[in-house]
Amino acid sequence: MKSKLLFLLSMLTAMTLSAQDWVTAQRPYFCDVQGCVLKYERTYRGNGQIRWTQTVTITDVKTDGNGQNIHYLSEFRNRNGGLMYGGAIPLEAQVDWDGDLIVDFGASVAAMVKGVVGGLGDIIKVSYEHVRMETPASLRPGASLEDLATIVKVGPLVYTIRIDQRQVLGFEDITTPAGTFHCIVTQEHKVEEGPAHNRRTISRSWHARGIGVVRHDTYSEGMEAMESEILREIRYPNQL
Repeated sequence: MKSKLLFLLSMLTAMTLSAQDWVTAQRPYFCDVQGCVLKYERTYRGNGQIRWTQTVTITDVKTDGNGQNIHYLSEFRNRNGGLMYGGAIPLEAQVDWDGDLIVDFGASVAAMVKGVVGGLGDIIKVSYEHVRMETPASLRPGASLEDLATIVKVGPLVYTIRIDQRQVLGFEDITTPAGTFHCIVTQEHKVEEGPAHNRRTISRSWHARGIGVVRHDTYSEGMEAMESEILREIRYPNQL
């Protein structure tokens, strides 16, 4: 009788641990806590000078039959504290029941462009191509992700953004001013082309479950370090 009881207890423990592991495994690589505020700082790698600071605020999280619909604001300020892009940019993300993160890459780029255009938005039309960008919850080292490309039109001007060579490098523990995180590291090649704006870069991003990107490094195509953006602070609703 005692041996059977011990066996049942061990089975229950194993089942509980498996359930906990499943929940952890399905947590998206994005913040899904309404009211959470994440603060970032981007610096030039050469001289350490601040390029901008970014504050991401999760304003609304709703659950429906497809998963979670997350609305958030992204606010940028220059090194002097001046507001960039005309103010906080409203953005949206979805998380399905598998924990996969989906954003409209074209809409995200266009939202920032609209911020730059600002009050001229009634005169200068901004249009874009919808492009699904997915970050699976089941990322594993060695995996490849789909290439992306979108076109954003600003009045008569046409800009193209292509992202390719998207790959998962591996797992890494990383420490930032906001804490230490267990991350999956991805790398991608990005080409931006258009009037007065042509840029080719390689970037690496460190993604933490339930938070999102905690570090993002930008390199030239020759892998010369250019910029680094790190998470400096996380404030949850009960800390505000």
